[in-house]
Amino acid sequence: MILDRDGHRCQTCGRPATDVDHIGDKHDHRPTNLQALCGWCHRRKTSRQGNESPNRQRVTEARPGERHPGLM
Repeated sequence: MILDRDGHRCQTCGRPATDVDHIGDKHDHRPTNLQALCGWCHRRKTSRQGNESPNRQRVTEARPGERHPGLM
């Protein structure tokens, strides 16, 4: 329904749309809160939102180095 409403066009870049995205609240599934996006724009938006999230846990410890196989 949303893809048809938006003419199967990404609302960000105008390319053919394949995904339906929540504009705001991810639990609000009303058509006014949904938009058609291409896969690339949808992944970019989702990544940006994840990086901006205050709940994002950042890795503070480096992974311990592996021993060289020739030194085992």
